[in-house]
Formats: sequence, C-alpha cells, structure tokens
Amino acid sequence: PLTLRLGAIALFTASGLLVFLLARQLLTDRGSVFSSAIFHFTPLFMICAGTLMLPDAGLTFFWLGALLALLKIVRGDRRNGVWALAGLLTGCAMLAKYQAVFLGVSLAAYLAAYDRRSFRSWGPYLYGVFAVLPILPVVAWNLRNEGLSVRFYRDRVLHEQIAISDILMAIGGQLVYLTPLVAFGFAVAMWLSFQRGIRGGDAAHRFCFFFGAIPAVAFNLLAFITPVLPHWPLPAYLVLCVGLAKVLDSRWSPDRSTRTWSVVATLYIFAVLLTGYAQLRWHVVPVSAMVERGWILSLIHISEPTRPPLLSRMPSAA
Repeated sequence: PLTLRLGAIALFTASGLLVFLLARQLLTDRGSVFSSAIFHFTPLFMICAGTLMLPDAGLTFFWLGALLALLKIVRGDRRNGVWALAGLLTGCAMLAKYQAVFLGVSLAAYLAAYDRRSFRSWGPYLYGVFAVLPILPVVAWNLRNEGLSVRFYRDRVLHEQIAISDILMAIGGQLVYLTPLVAFGFAVAMWLSFQRGIRGGDAAHRFCFFFGAIPAVAFNLLAFITPVLPHWPLPAYLVLCVGLAKVLDSRWSPDRSTRTWSVVATLYIFAVLLTGYAQLRWHVVPVSAMVERGWILSLIHISEPTRPPLLSRMPSAA
C-alpha cells in the first residue's frame, strides 16, 4: 500500500533535493540539473531508495546530508558545530545500515592525505563522538543479545570460499540496477576523480574520489571474499552522480551529436524503467524458472517463510 511506502517516497524526494544542493556547491547550475537527473532516472536509486521499503531510503537521505556537512569541513569550515552535525548525520545513516561507517573512513583518509593538523584539534574526535551517539541504542541491544546484528553481518561477509559466479553476479547485478550506460559513466567519473582530483588538484573531483570512488571500489572488492548484493554500493554512487554530471557539463555543447546522445540516453533509461515495471506488474521474465535452472542467484526466497538461523534467535515482536 502507498501508506507503507510513503516514508521511502518522502525520503527519496528529499534526497533528490540534497543531491541538487550538493551539486550546487561543486558545479554550475547546468551541472546541478544533470546530477539531479542522473539521480532520479537511475533505477538503483529510484527502486532501492524510493520505491521499496528498504533501509536504503534512510541511508541515502542521511548519507547525502552528511556529505553536505563534510563538504564544508573539506573546504575549511572547522567550527565545532559543523563537525558535530556531520557526525550526527553519519550516525543517523549508520542507524539505517552499518556501511555508513565508510563516511568516517573517507573523511579520515582525506584528512590524513591533505590536512593532518586537523587531528591535533577537537574536530575529528567531536565528529566521532556525535557519530556514535545515534547508534548507542543499537550497541546496548547487541550487548544484551550477544551481538546478534553484528554477528549477522559478520557471517554474511566472512566466507570460506567464493565462486567466480558470485563476482560476476555482483558486477552483472549492478549493471542491471545502474544500466550499462550509467555504470560506464560512473566508471569514467571514478577514473577522472583520481586523474583530475588527486593528480590535477580539482577540488570537486577530489571530493568525488574520497567520498565516492574509494567506497565504491571497497564495496566491489568485497565480491572477492563474499557474495555481494547489487545494491550494497548504492551510497558510494551518490556522489558519483555529481562527478558524472561534472564530466557531462564540461563536454556539453548544443550541437546535433550531443542532442542525439541525450535523446538516446533518455529513451534507453526510460525503456529500462518500463521493462522493470512490466516485470513487477506482469512477470514477463520467468525469474523462478531461471533460478531453478541455476541461471541466476535467488536473492529473495519468497516461498520460504522460515527465518535464517541467526535471525530466528532474535526476540519476536509478539
């Protein structure tokens, strides 16, 4: 029902505004529009953060809010209030998913590379304290329940062996969620964030490298040690919307070829979204049969109402 999904829809709408505001700090007005369009028309964001009732909706909103505060810090605004706000938003993102810890890792990496003197001030430690505050109830619950949620994620990450098919599934799944066109654009944005941000000194590309490229690479490297669901790297791709928009803005020209490319890209993304809707509405692709034949990995076992062994030990609401 719409009422159950209303929270995700509202958070996605607010997240779209935050993407635009973040891009306005780094790009031109036209580049900001490009970044907002990339965010709204990419299936990964629209489905996982704006349609389905997943923790990714809250993760996306608070991750973007934290990025806005972290951008102020990176640009030299070191007031205690800014550090505290950035930490608080990071902690709220961790309430949605633990992977928001990458925000703190990326900040630490940036400061270690370009501003080590900051570690002599109270700022980074104030950030850490306020990041922990929102998740204190989670820590207390884990202490009372033998660290169930922590062990749940540990068991999902640590595997004795990994198959090549798991790696291909992670990459192929992201190509579907992002569409090959956007995935290629993000790959270009990641490379340019290193080439122009680290080597060339461009501030916008450098921000995209530390807060987009590094987490994205880290999430994808996990595929070599554990099965990775295609939507796990979602938050890392948020800032790459800005990086890709910067590339498009710098190469934009009102000639015929650019207009043709834009029309083709729009029609392609629309076709992907229409296909996804048709699959959800009429099941045009026989997914169940493909799973039975071992062609694809079953990520959600709808037919199995039993809970995983670890989750079965969690207290029931009843």
